[in-house]
Amino acid sequence: MGMGSTVVSGSGDFAMSLSMGFNRIIRDTRWRGGLEAGIINQGMLDIEFAPDAQDNYVRSNFVYVGLVADYSLFTSRDIFAAFVRVGVSAAQQTDKYVHHYQDKTVPVFIVGIGTDLLFSRATVCGYIAPGGIYTIQLSYGWWLGRRNHRLPE
Repeated sequence: MGMGSTVVSGSGDFAMSLSMGFNRIIRDTRWRGGLEAGIINQGMLDIEFAPDAQDNYVRSNFVYVGLVADYSLFTSRDIFAAFVRVGVSAAQQTDKYVHHYQDKTVPVFIVGIGTDLLFSRATVCGYIAPGGIYTIQLSYGWWLGRRNHRLPE
């Protein structure tokens, strides 16, 4: 689960995210490959508009599924790992206007850094969409399942 800001045309708004992923070490390398699915939502607080307000753009929300790759920078047995992340996903972008919504499918690029400590994970990731929309999310979550952070000798 993450919190952060989404920036559109130079102005930022609070956003929350929820993601779920799976990744696996790629044979005796520093790389992990995987899948990630999630949502980025700026609509946590509802905004009211006058009935006669102009139909202007308000915000965009995203639902995405994509491929990610983590490169381990440092690891200490199965206790700690520091990594960088890159990825690309297909997303449904829902643009909210004052009086209507518009849906479209767009690519979203993912870049970030993170750490795994025991059974927890913390990341700072940027999600970049066309049209100058980018989201920075600070996320914290937990590992489920077996972990293996050992680097090749």
